Amino acid sequence: GSHFLGYSLAIMVLPERWEDAGLAEWAFGPMALGVFLFELVFITKMRLNKGLKWWRGSPDHFSLRMQAAGIPKSHTIGLAWLAAIPWVGAAVIWQWHPDGAWPLLMTGLAILEAVLVWRWLRDLECASRTRVE
Repeated sequence: GSHFLGYSLAIMVLPERWEDAGLAEWAFGPMALGVFLFELVFITKMRLNKGLKWWRGSPDHFSLRMQAAGIPKSHTIGLAWLAAIPWVGAAVIWQWHPDGAWPLLMTGLAILEAVLVWRWLRDLECASRTRVE
């Protein structure tokens, strides 16, 4: 199910016409899927740092790290939604006003958020250091 959903989301954010697509059309996909892409890069990096195979399971998902640190599951979901706001906001602003400072400002805010969240999550201890089967 998750592979199908991920593929479907990725296809939906591609530009309709590749030849005519400008920066705004290409920026929309990565920005709208910013939290998902963050999770992909974060978990891959954490697994490689531990010497695990990047395609194998591990408790390094950001939601599992937060829960292991004592944050309730409902709060981890809320934090993920909250983290999506700058990314989706930047994607929408890129579409509405591709010229000007607003898209760059929102993109900068989203990247700053990603850096701060990355550092915070990196320091959270996982409940288990072994891979999940």
